Amino acid sequence: MRYLFVGGPGRSGTSFVADRLGNHAQVVALKDIELKIFCEKNGLQDLFHALVETYSPNRAVTALDQFRRMVEALIDNVTRSERKQIICISSKMGSMADNDDSGGAYLYRSSKAALNAVVRSLTVDLADRGVTVVAFHPGWVSTDMGGHEAPVTPAESVHGMREVIERLTPADSGRFLDYQGNEVPW
Repeated sequence: MRYLFVGGPGRSGTSFVADRLGNHAQVVALKDIELKIFCEKNGLQDLFHALVETYSPNRAVTALDQFRRMVEALIDNVTRSERKQIICISSKMGSMADNDDSGGAYLYRSSKAALNAVVRSLTVDLADRGVTVVAFHPGWVSTDMGGHEAPVTPAESVHGMREVIERLTPADSGRFLDYQGNEVPW
């Protein structure tokens, strides 16, 4: 059974939901149908639909399954290659340890955290085949998504990641690095 857990309004990462749930936001641990009834009784139908759409397990499972299939389809090529590397572009927004004060961006953070979990598992599963698996945070890049205030240009990000990738060794497998080679906390 699926559950939605929402912490109180003083906890980071819950302010959007807490604001919408008001006094009911201390702890909500409801089955899907109970959540629907709760939201309807409190005039929060739009919140219910947003949560169902955002946290649909089918969407996340489908994306991760496609990634798994891609790895399975290419793993023989990777193991025969000179570098034997799988590089995953993540984001420090998927870091649990680095989300102390910013919160928000639930879907994006969740998707990157899921990718980070896959990187950690692939590191274990592919170790005996000599494959190095690394997650990369490309930096806050000045793109349509990153915005104009972002300090890193796409060229700087790509150049930095390529330099770091060239220096990777099997001992780096399972690491989460930024485009400059600095460790990002999981």
